Amino acid sequence: MISRRPLVGEEVVAELLAKKVQSLRRLRMRGMGPHFVKIGGSVRYDLSDVEKYIDQNRRSRTKESDP
Repeated sequence: MISRRPLVGEEVVAELLAKKVQSLRRLRMRGMGPHFVKIGGSVRYDLSDVEKYIDQNRRSRTKESDP
């Protein structure tokens, strides 16, 4: 049997990223947010992908270029 963490909804991820759900949706549509899973009409996130997204956006100074 496969053991995985449960997937979470966009409300949880928006709260973790201190963003509004609509902002998270815009990021997703532009391909700029965390990876997600689409099951039917539902969008879900694996928390490990959200953690990776946060890590990829860490900066040590303001004028650092995007990865």
